[in-house]
Amino acid sequence: MGGGSRPGAGGSRGSSRTRRNHRRTVRVRRGHRPERTCVICRTRRPKTALIRLALDSGGLVTVDPGQRAPGRGAYTCPSCLPELRFDRRIQRAFRQRAQGFHSSLDALLRGDANDSIATRA
Repeated sequence: MGGGSRPGAGGSRGSSRTRRNHRRTVRVRRGHRPERTCVICRTRRPKTALIRLALDSGGLVTVDPGQRAPGRGAYTCPSCLPELRFDRRIQRAFRQRAQGFHSSLDALLRGDANDSIATRA
């Protein structure tokens, strides 16, 4: 019964470190960039390079520029946004809960709105 080290305590383990949470120990990897898949072209890209779509309270698909809306999200490339249609891919991404496009997203797809939403400044 010595003073041995416990797993995850101290020391250097490559490019990760351990952070204690009040419920569990969480491994934090330095340099990790979450990736998501575009629902149109199916390419994997960093999450920050894609536009997040989310459902509003009425079940309409809308752009989530802050990527903070609750619930499931779907991602699309800025270049694929004009090809976005309300079809099986969108329904599948939102598990059949989507009712249609929000008017702001509809205007963006028609080209009536400012493109700053798509570029996420």
